[in-house]
Amino acid sequence: MDLLKAMTVFARVVETGSLTAAAETCDLSPTMVGNYLQALENRFGTQLIHRTTRRQKISAFGQAYYERCVEILDLIDDTERLALDHLAKPRGLQLPTSIQGEFIT
Repeated sequence: MDLLKAMTVFARVVETGSLTAAAETCDLSPTMVGNYLQALENRFGTQLIHRTTRRQKISAFGQAYYERCVEILDLIDDTERLALDHLAKPRGLQLPTSIQGEFIT
């Protein structure tokens, strides 16, 4: 299981309020969303979301886990933006001003 993907999917389930809506957001089938959720629940040995055919309610552990997931996913996004900003800046050799003048004709 891709833990980062599972965390992302779980966060979307909580935010959208349904597995089907999360599936659309994550471009997955509802079955795959359920598989990710079940894999996390198996990993931790507890339910993250109490589900019935009509509704779902996040568990106390699920709420705490969701809050951590959001923090982690935000940090990853910030880190990715930082790296992309760094790559977007021009890079090259910086010459001292005294040497630069020698190359200007």
